[in-house]
Amino acid sequence: MAKIWALFSKPGRPSQEDIKNFDILLKIAIKNKKEPTILVLGATPEIRKLLYIYSKNKGAKIICADMLEDNYRAMSSFIKKKNPKEKLVKVNWLELSKKIKQNSIDVVIGDYVRGNVGGFEDNFYKEIKKILTGGGYFIVRDQWMTGRVRKKIKLETELKRLTQKVKNKELTVNEASSYFANHVIFAGWFKNKENKISLSYFEKEINDFALKVRASKDKTLRLVFNWFLRSWWQMKDKYWINYSKGGLLKIIKKHFKVEKILFSNDYEIAKESPIFLLRKS
Repeated sequence: MAKIWALFSKPGRPSQEDIKNFDILLKIAIKNKKEPTILVLGATPEIRKLLYIYSKNKGAKIICADMLEDNYRAMSSFIKKKNPKEKLVKVNWLELSKKIKQNSIDVVIGDYVRGNVGGFEDNFYKEIKKILTGGGYFIVRDQWMTGRVRKKIKLETELKRLTQKVKNKELTVNEASSYFANHVIFAGWFKNKENKISLSYFEKEINDFALKVRASKDKTLRLVFNWFLRSWWQMKDKYWINYSKGGLLKIIKKHFKVEKILFSNDYEIAKESPIFLLRKS
C-alpha cells in the first residue's frame, strides 16, 4: 500500500491547495474550542501532518478511524514526526458509534471517503452525526459528476494529451499518470447504471492499449503509461459510488447544514472536487 501511495499524485492525494482549504475550514470549525478532539476517517498522511500543527498549537487530540492497522502503519511511513496525541481506533466507518463515544468528537475530517461506503451514505452520515458534538463539524473533500468529466474517453488521445504536458513541463510524470487514471475512472459512468465508477470497466481496453504503447517510440508516453500500470492499475478492481452535483447535495443536506464549500485550482477535476464544511443538523 505504501509503495502504491508513493506513486500517487493529486487528485488521488490531497494537493497543496486542498490542504490549505482543509486548514481554512478547520480554523472555522474549532475557532473557540480548547483541546478539540478531531477524528480522521482513514489515515491520509497529508491531513495528519496538518493536524500535527493543531496538536502542537491547540492541544488537539487526534483519532484515526481505520479498519486495518496495516493501512494506518503504511500511511504513517510518510510522516516524519510522530504525533503523540494521535491514536488509532480500528473500526468500520458504518459502525463508528460502536467504538467511539457518542457526542465526543468536535470535528470529523476525511478525504474522498464517501465513495468508499458503497451506496450506504445514509448510514455513514448517521454514524458521523452520532459521534459529533452538538455543534460539531464534518470537513470532507468529495466528488460530483459534471458533463465536463462525465464523458467517453479515447485512451490514446488522452494519454498523448497528458504526455505532451509532461514534455512541456506543465505536469510531472506521476501527475499525468494520475490524471489519466481519474479520467478513465470517471468515464466508467458509461459502463453501468448504478452510479459506479471503476478502472475495471476498461480492463480489456487497457490491456489492448498496452500493446500499442509498448510498441511506441515515444519514451515519455511509455513512461507515463507504465507509471499508471504500477500505481492506479493495481486498484483496477476497486469500485466507487459517485453522483451528480444535485444528487450528492440532496444526500448531504438530509443530514448536515452546508456552511461553506471551497475549491482548489491546482489540478484537473478540482472543480468537481469540493471541500465541504458541514455542520451537524
